[in-house]
Amino acid sequence: MKPHTTDVPETFDALLATLTATAGMEDEELLPDDNLFELGLDSVTLTRLIGQWRAAGVTAPLADFLERPTPEEWWEIVRDSRTGAGAAATG
Repeated sequence: MKPHTTDVPETFDALLATLTATAGMEDEELLPDDNLFELGLDSVTLTRLIGQWRAAGVTAPLADFLERPTPEEWWEIVRDSRTGAGAAATG
């Protein structure tokens, strides 16, 4: 699996498109509550993808993505990390 883009997804649909391209899937194959690791996303690909997003402004730690492995949860992490909402909710 290769990461599709280094851009931080701006919408949930953009996140799904990035994940399906990374996984070599069709858009319709990936559902919001699918476990990405059960679908074959490996730790090397995850680390590379999240590293690219972090370089582009996502501040969430890798552990957040590991603990919440669905596209829907990843969208919440990316969205909140970019807007600072996650920090506001915990502080």
